Amino acid sequence: MPGNHDADRRQVDLIARMAQQGLLAAADQDQIATVLADPGQGAVLFKRHAAYLAFYGAWLGTAQTLPWWQRTIEIRGQRLHLAGLDSAWMACDDQDYGRLLLSHYQINQTVDVRAAAGADWRIALLHHPWDHLAPFDGTAARQAIHLHRDLVLRGHRHESEAFRVLSPDPARACLELAAGCVYDGSRYPNAFQWIELYADPPVGAAPGRDAPKRVRVHFRAWVQGAWQTDRNQPGCPDGHAEFDLDRPAAAPGKRPPPPADPRKYLEDLATDTGSIDIRGLVTGRPEAHRFPIAELYIELQATGTGAAAADQTGADRTHPRATLLREALVNPRLVIVGDPGCGKTTFLRWVAHCLAADRLGRDPGAAARRLGLAPGAAGPRLPLLIPIADWLDYIERTKAQKTGPTLPNGAAWLPAYLSARAGDANQALGADDFRRLLDEGQALILLDGLDEAPDRLQRERAVRRIERLAQAWPRCPLVVTSRPAAYQDRAVLAGFAHTTIEALDAAAIDGFLARWGRALFPERPDRAAAHHRELAAALASRREIRQLARNTVMLTALAVVHWNDKRLPEQRAELYESIVRWLIEAREQRPGRERSQRCRQLLADLALAMQTDPKGRQVQVTRRWAAERIAPRCDRGQAGDTAGDPIERAESFLAAEEIDSGILVRRGHQLRFWHLTFQEYLAAQALAGRPNAERAELLLGAAGEDGAALYRPEWRETVLLLAGVLYLQGEDKVECLIAGVLDRLGPTPTLARQARAAGLLGALVRDLSPFGYRPANPRYARVLDAALAVFDPAQAPTIPLADRIAAADALAQAGDPRLGWTQPGRWVELPGGSFTMGAQNQDQAAPGYDPEARDLEYPVHVVNVTAFRIARFPAAVQEFAEFLDDEDHADPRWWRAGGAGQHPEPDDWQSQRAYPSRPVVNLSWYQAMAFCAWLTVKLARPQGAKGTVWLPPGLVVRLPTEAEWEYAARGESGRRHPWGDEPPDAQRANYIDTRIGHAIPVGILTGDCTPNGVLDLAGNVWEWCLDAYSADFYGWCQRQGPLADPLARGDGDSPRVLRGGAFEYRARYLRSTDRGWVGPVNRDRFIGFRCVLAAPRQP
Repeated sequence: MPGNHDADRRQVDLIARMAQQGLLAAADQDQIATVLADPGQGAVLFKRHAAYLAFYGAWLGTAQTLPWWQRTIEIRGQRLHLAGLDSAWMACDDQDYGRLLLSHYQINQTVDVRAAAGADWRIALLHHPWDHLAPFDGTAARQAIHLHRDLVLRGHRHESEAFRVLSPDPARACLELAAGCVYDGSRYPNAFQWIELYADPPVGAAPGRDAPKRVRVHFRAWVQGAWQTDRNQPGCPDGHAEFDLDRPAAAPGKRPPPPADPRKYLEDLATDTGSIDIRGLVTGRPEAHRFPIAELYIELQATGTGAAAADQTGADRTHPRATLLREALVNPRLVIVGDPGCGKTTFLRWVAHCLAADRLGRDPGAAARRLGLAPGAAGPRLPLLIPIADWLDYIERTKAQKTGPTLPNGAAWLPAYLSARAGDANQALGADDFRRLLDEGQALILLDGLDEAPDRLQRERAVRRIERLAQAWPRCPLVVTSRPAAYQDRAVLAGFAHTTIEALDAAAIDGFLARWGRALFPERPDRAAAHHRELAAALASRREIRQLARNTVMLTALAVVHWNDKRLPEQRAELYESIVRWLIEAREQRPGRERSQRCRQLLADLALAMQTDPKGRQVQVTRRWAAERIAPRCDRGQAGDTAGDPIERAESFLAAEEIDSGILVRRGHQLRFWHLTFQEYLAAQALAGRPNAERAELLLGAAGEDGAALYRPEWRETVLLLAGVLYLQGEDKVECLIAGVLDRLGPTPTLARQARAAGLLGALVRDLSPFGYRPANPRYARVLDAALAVFDPAQAPTIPLADRIAAADALAQAGDPRLGWTQPGRWVELPGGSFTMGAQNQDQAAPGYDPEARDLEYPVHVVNVTAFRIARFPAAVQEFAEFLDDEDHADPRWWRAGGAGQHPEPDDWQSQRAYPSRPVVNLSWYQAMAFCAWLTVKLARPQGAKGTVWLPPGLVVRLPTEAEWEYAARGESGRRHPWGDEPPDAQRANYIDTRIGHAIPVGILTGDCTPNGVLDLAGNVWEWCLDAYSADFYGWCQRQGPLADPLARGDGDSPRVLRGGAFEYRARYLRSTDRGWVGPVNRDRFIGFRCVLAAPRQP
């Protein structure tokens, strides 16, 4: 049967891709059958299999038109019916996961056929694992095949996996085997299975009561240049297994042991995850730093697949809102992406705690009530909470001892790790116990901290291992967390949904403050309420503090520092200094305790040693490893005593430190900092104490594969915090750091290197903004000027997108010369003309055909548009800030369309102001209208020394009508996308497959450009239009015949149209004809606007 390597991708043309998109979007088996049954339509899709069909036809001696088949053969009196299934007839690129189809049509022609009746053996063959099929097709296909087959033999994507055997389903009497691969030059370990079928028990085997059909499987793997018996299969130490198909099978060759009791494991987990440790809180009560997690935990908001547009209706289809993070758990394969300290780890601990409490019966129904998780067949799932760094460390240590599973990246490493951890905790669970729970789909796998892998290569290796876990145990949900900087390029999990944790909003912050007050004063509601008010006022006092408070770790730290110091710092380095100082000094009074300054120095040395380890940044180490790194400072005791070994002194200090400040914590045999950001800050402290030359060598010296250390994702936070520490020592220290970065560029730096430097330095300057710092070095400004090339269509594609974004953000801090409504090139003049508006998916020969067209794009109609000017890109934060900074921004003249009573600032405004060149978002239609009215008056005033009136007579600034917007995107030629008919990609649009997760600076994707030069019409942010939304407006336009400048009018509360798609949306929403709508008061981080210069219109 054919696989993806048998598909000729060159034959998958635009027509075939559009047909496939239509089939996937419709998710209609009848429609699929109609296409496959039609020779003409089927030929479009089957061209990719021409070579396979030619081979297969030559083998049989007759021409073949379908790439699937069914045959009956006889072997030794046994009649076998074989169904050869094609899971690759939709295969076209490396993004096939979840987009392939078998179809009912194919199954009805191969599996569920009369020819199979009476066969002794019914066997199905296919290439792909089930999860590669589209969900609407894969589940039903799997059920049908299991129902009608005795044996399913399928491939396993050529992965280097200990290919697991699925026990037969007694209700269906079906055994499914996943094979390895055998082909010359494979970069994966080759493996195969030799399968023997017996109608009677094999010679030497114990006969069954009714002589059941039996399958014997021999496992072989290519190891060290030879085929070897694979003895790593679960329960198969001899390298073979036997299965009876006519009744439930026991484990191969032996009676299954009684299931182990996980109660001790669950009790330990419930205790470990049942509290939140608040370090350094001075209360006079030794137990007060531990609070029950249920008392302090607040719900987090997230955007992404947890609120997928495809799962919503009405206005929400176009406008996915932020939802509770726990709602994303409906995705069986999920990556949670979030900034440092945003609450990823605490969320996983909360999930694990709720499940453990539910399964133990302490809080029945907690999983469903608190998390929305439905129980599995055996009740609430068993939570497996796994720090990824700890898991990877176990693998490396075990491999170094030449023990453990044979395959270096196999799924067997998970139960092996869990068994070792359980053994250390005396939990009486072995690897086979965990494997059974996983096989039965009873577990929920929670993998925390992909970003904590030591380096990029380790992260990529971890990703491959996690993908193998997902394939090995498809019935077990799997959740992974990561920081954004680490979740990119090759370190992205295939087939996983991803959701992004939002910064805390005002309601969440206030909710935490209320809980915090009650936790501090559990028996004094009046004191709790008073403390709540005091802390809320302190957080609201300065913009920088409000920014910090939107991060959960920072909010907690602010609450602690405010309690202890009765004041709050402004800048992050100052804040961490306050936190670390209190954590260390809070326990200084204990007899024998090292002085606080010495504790800080030793911890900083350890943090820097972990950050600069030759194997990559370490986030957990053995106590011995840590002691060896800080031993040089431990050669003397407190009073100059030289007795004792320095390493032993260091180990004693570390052991005491785990108890004292809590900055260090122990997990099993491993030490780590309580939060990664503490390690990063203390490493910055250590760097700041080094001589300039040594510091420069560490940060800018010998570059690895990823470049100088300070450009690597795992160093970013340390470098930014270093700038704050250096500033507190004197501005000249920061200037020296900046000069070092600029010096390393050399005399003739490439554009990519200048853009990367501009991005790093811009982030550094932005982090120092509470101090009002600006670099004095003139080369900084020159590098920012050079970074303008990130907007050049010829040069931009040569620069990684992450570097372009960073450079554009940095440039905006100094002043983006593209911004400003009187800047040359800010407007694009369009001549107007006649074009076909809308799309339909019914008639390929009729105008406006698009297989992905939605009902609200229909009917197609002809429109004439008068000439107008349109903004080259959407309104930017800096441009909207000018409106708010104008003392007349509340003038009722601007708010005649409505919204006068609204708060004039967009939501999340303080965060937006940190990125002046990104599109302004989180604003209502009324705010966009008010801005246009204000800008009209501003541009009508005399400008400059000569008093030039910039606004042309008879024109105003306003939002574009739908017709104007679609004309700009589509043109008279009817382009499917603003740039043409080619599908979106990362050079053309910021959408879900670009994996950025937020709006990016305007105009940075030069591929998203119309022939007239209009940018950003597809993706990044939805754009408000002037029109009200009316379901029948397109029909009315069609009935009127060609119309000039149509506009759907409404009242003040009418929903308004959105156009263009956004960064968390799929490609179908980026088409020039796609449209959506929401209420005019709606504010969202997906929605911005752009302006036109045109004749006035009444909306």
